Amino acid sequence: MLPQPEYPGHYVVRLVGSAGTIGFRNRQLFLSRALEDEYVGLEESGDGVWSVLFSNVLLGKFSERDFRICPNRAPEGDVMVWLSSSTSPYEAERNAS
Repeated sequence: MLPQPEYPGHYVVRLVGSAGTIGFRNRQLFLSRALEDEYVGLEESGDGVWSVLFSNVLLGKFSERDFRICPNRAPEGDVMVWLSSSTSPYEAERNAS
């Protein structure tokens, strides 16, 4: 386990559970099982859109309307990888249809 990151006072801080999820507004939001037992910070960036950070790394953003994480995109030429070895939410949705 890494040292617990510190977040500014206006962040909402959540502990990632064993299923890779956090509780937010009486719902569960999947982030990654790789973050199990780690604290993440949520910062509202406006109009119900939240940035999800681990330490100072932006993992992605989500909207309270649909509760879907939009991953932070890698710089051009870099490869974006999922932090979890489990199926990503996008793959799960695609496989369900």
